Amino acid sequence: MRRLRQGKLNTAFILDLHGHHIESARHRVAWLLQQPAPARYPGEPLCVRIIHGQGNNSPHGQGKLKRLLHIWLPQSPRVLAFCSALPMDGGQGALYVLLRATV
Repeated sequence: MRRLRQGKLNTAFILDLHGHHIESARHRVAWLLQQPAPARYPGEPLCVRIIHGQGNNSPHGQGKLKRLLHIWLPQSPRVLAFCSALPMDGGQGALYVLLRATV
């Protein structure tokens, strides 16, 4: 978990949800969670980055996707852990997600 929070794990995928509505974002996250691990990560947990934005363009200036990701991600048996990204990777507008290689 410490290496995840420090951004020291290689990111295998980046999913950018900017401009997506809730349903579209939910489908894209579900798609990501179903993708097999790349060949260079056989059997290893892999790190992905989900960029959800901060919601600055949302009606009340508060992002819904971040809150919803905190609901959706724990529902997947593939998700081991997740945390906010470092500022250089999106800060509070992105998450690092650690996934099991297979479900």
